[in-house]
Amino acid sequence: MDRPEIKNLEDLNGYLTTLEERIAVLEQEDRTVKGVINEINHDLQTSKRQEISLPGTGLLSHNFFTRAFTVWGHYVVASLIIGLIFTFIYLAVFVMILGNSVNFWTNFINLFR
Repeated sequence: MDRPEIKNLEDLNGYLTTLEERIAVLEQEDRTVKGVINEINHDLQTSKRQEISLPGTGLLSHNFFTRAFTVWGHYVVASLIIGLIFTFIYLAVFVMILGNSVNFWTNFINLFR
């Protein structure tokens, strides 16, 4: 903002009043910004203090053997689940093949009667 031409005392008083009002507005905005900054800092400090909760599992143990046996246990359970799935698939295929072969042998025997 350009400085106006000041010719008398009234112009000077008006100009100074305008400047004081602008300063008051800027001070209010400064207090608002500082309040927001303080709020953000407080939120950051409280979030740092919160403990990160991890699940209670043997995979996070400090003991090597506990971690090793936990991994081995997960491996065994996963192998059993996968093995059961493949067993059911093989069983279904076997029943289909057995059913077809029984039907084939029945028809083959009936040919000679």
